[in-house]
Amino acid sequence: MQLGFSELLIVLLAILILIGPDNLPKTARQLGRYYSELQKYRRMLEEEFRKGLEEVERGVEDFVEPVKDVASEIGGDASLKKRNGSGGK
Repeated sequence: MQLGFSELLIVLLAILILIGPDNLPKTARQLGRYYSELQKYRRMLEEEFRKGLEEVERGVEDFVEPVKDVASEIGGDASLKKRNGSGGK
């Protein structure tokens, strides 16, 4: 949704009428504070998600590495059996 210049002008005029010229600076400051708080909480939430994702990635890596080691050992044993002619049967 994009507002054109005329729509924005109408919205600002409606805000000026509803709030009044005397309360407009105070209300704008308060809205600025609320916006600042929301940005702070957004950054905190992003940081928590990032930390959680990194923790999950480390857990997956810790799980995958031993599996890869076992798989390479099994693959190594199979290649030795093929070379010796036993073929695992």
